[in-house]
Amino acid sequence: MALFWAWLLKYSAFLGSGLLSIFVAWYIDRFIARRAKLVFYTSHPQWVTLQPQPGQPAIAPIEAFSLFVFNQGKAPAREAHIGHYFLPACNVYPDIPRAVVPTPGGGMAIRFPVIPPRTLITVSYCVFGNFAVENIISYVGSEEGAAQRIPVMLQRIWPAWWLRFGYVVFFLGLWVLLNVSFSLIHYLWVTFYK
Repeated sequence: MALFWAWLLKYSAFLGSGLLSIFVAWYIDRFIARRAKLVFYTSHPQWVTLQPQPGQPAIAPIEAFSLFVFNQGKAPAREAHIGHYFLPACNVYPDIPRAVVPTPGGGMAIRFPVIPPRTLITVSYCVFGNFAVENIISYVGSEEGAAQRIPVMLQRIWPAWWLRFGYVVFFLGLWVLLNVSFSLIHYLWVTFYK
């Protein structure tokens, strides 16, 4: 065991500088390169059941939900598609150029030639009958690849002073963790290497 710690301490600067340079290169590439990144999520489906008039047949429930497609990248997303097994009545906001095209499998897709960076597109659907969202929307993607589906939930937005307090506590914890790490390295250095 002592041999391992001696080896680790001897080569820790080499390993640390290599890992640090890889991390810095990834960070620079991630935050400087202009790429499109599509994410999407859906609202909770809601149903409304209309009461039929006396003597009329029962009316199927009406389902409504929204699909949100967000280009959170720094470049426009080109040739974005929202595929559907079948296309119910829908509304797109904002009213940007789009076309409805058939897919080879018999479904329909809403094609956007371009989705600008930092743009949120909302597609609101109205469906007659009970359908799961997964039975309506088949895929969301663009030229860059498939969009990432993210889970969302409604939650409270905390005040700015509370968030700042949380950041201060977080960075104080990081400082303590860094000091403990250096103390451990110093102890191991003195105990096993000298």
